[in-house]
Amino acid sequence: MSNFALQVARGKGKNIDYSVASTIIGVSTIILNLIFLLYFKMGVMGMLLAQTISNLIGYLYIWIKEKLYLNLSIKKIEKKNVAELLKYSLPLVPNGLIWWIINASDRTIISIVLDVAANGIYAVSNKFSTIIVQLYNVFNLSWTESASVHIQDKDRDVFFSETFNSILKLFSSIGILMIGFMPFVFNIMVDKGYSEAYNYIPLLIIGTFFNIIVSFIGGIYVALKRTKDIAITSLSSGIINIVINVLLINEIKIYAAAISTIIAFVTMSIYRFIDVQKYVKLKINPKVIIAIAICFLISIFMYFQNGILIHSILAIFSMIIAITFNKDMIVGVYQSAKSKFLKK
Repeated sequence: MSNFALQVARGKGKNIDYSVASTIIGVSTIILNLIFLLYFKMGVMGMLLAQTISNLIGYLYIWIKEKLYLNLSIKKIEKKNVAELLKYSLPLVPNGLIWWIINASDRTIISIVLDVAANGIYAVSNKFSTIIVQLYNVFNLSWTESASVHIQDKDRDVFFSETFNSILKLFSSIGILMIGFMPFVFNIMVDKGYSEAYNYIPLLIIGTFFNIIVSFIGGIYVALKRTKDIAITSLSSGIINIVINVLLINEIKIYAAAISTIIAFVTMSIYRFIDVQKYVKLKINPKVIIAIAICFLISIFMYFQNGILIHSILAIFSMIIAITFNKDMIVGVYQSAKSKFLKK
């Protein structure tokens, strides 16, 4: 119910109310967890209760702030709208399950074929690429909305292509930066018992990069209301991921999970990019792709070398690449902040 209310706020363009309600839910969850777990010693039941109450508070905030009680009525339900919503949303249900399978299959196969310890190592290595996914999810909130708003614009091809190229440069930079500084932070953040996880991080970051491409194009499918295409491509990717993982797990162990993830997302990103051209002429700057590929290769090569000197060079290299790739964005943000500051 809180998620429903939040989406209503977004749909009405009330992004401040959306942010406030989200913050209320997050802060309330933390505070109530502390109260129920530390003071009342309620255990798991306390965690569930904290989550329930927090979401209820967030829902009531939107309910009152946006006056939802004035807009909700059984009499206003129209069969045509219900049918259209079901047609749009039903393919997203198996799509959600497929993504859950993709995310869970690697860990499940590793646990069954190898052991729980290997699964723990893979989970640790996967945590770092998950950070990139979470950063993208923040952008994706506004991207799906922008894609839906501008899908009928005459200059949509230019807008989508420019945004796509910017996203490629931004998130490849984040990935390269993470690889660049990982030799210095890994031992600080990870227990020695999981030191093997260091080997898989670059591969999982590359897989995440292609996952972002998949998600970006998925936003265009959503704007076009072609949710069946999303489900079909996700199913194909899930099958590829599981098959490759099963075939390679005995030969190359944990590497099989990382490699199968890369192949699955690369395949789906290529297919979606080609398929979406039927609706939107999405263009990639070839120089950007070549530059990203070369920088990733150099970063990974230096990552697996020993020595503080070469790792220091890698860190500096990653910072230079990040600034070079995103200089236009950095200048734009600086000028925007400067103009706002001068007005004040």
